[in-house]
Amino acid sequence: MKIDKNIINILKNFAQNSLSLSVKKGNKIGVISESRNTIAEAYLPVPFERDFAVYDLSKFISCLSMFYEPELVFQESYVTITDGNRSINYMYVDEELISKCVIPEHKLTTDPQVAEFNITSQNLKDAEKALSVLSVPNIVFEGKDGKLKMIVCDVKVDSGNNFEIIVGETDNNFKAIFLAENIKILGDDYRIVLGQGVAKFYGNVIEYWIRYDHQSVMN
Repeated sequence: MKIDKNIINILKNFAQNSLSLSVKKGNKIGVISESRNTIAEAYLPVPFERDFAVYDLSKFISCLSMFYEPELVFQESYVTITDGNRSINYMYVDEELISKCVIPEHKLTTDPQVAEFNITSQNLKDAEKALSVLSVPNIVFEGKDGKLKMIVCDVKVDSGNNFEIIVGETDNNFKAIFLAENIKILGDDYRIVLGQGVAKFYGNVIEYWIRYDHQSVMN
């Protein structure tokens, strides 16, 4: 199985959300964060040949980065990463040891739907910069007075600094509050569907389910 830069970028994003990775045979891979607040899934152009799990995903990615065109050859208890005359044997881990990182069969749902809209990769870059400049912890999607805004702020400080982007229109009034640390998503354009307790981010490469903060108000 050849591993290209696109697959490595997916794995790098997964490593931001989870320490470990459990893979099932096929072309779908995914992770759930240790806080259980974020699920990320992607479909690869080529399938994995077997089930396997790695404990330290970041270390596995570092091993892949040692090769120009890494190829995976799956063995019974390890996977061989190879490129020409060089190789690494990387041991699997028992899935039971990383059970907290395995996606549950019954995933989160956005039903009933509250709102649907699009954001661009530039919106995300602007929000990320605002988080850094303002040193605030929250990203909020708010529907109010017919407008749908993406707001970077500290929801605990009413008179604090905030950054806003109008991303759409809505007839509903709601306030979907996220901890910014839970929105570790790949730079991309996204269609976002807001449900009662969770949002789904549909990207071109990865899809995410992200839970709201308990202070959210979804009417």
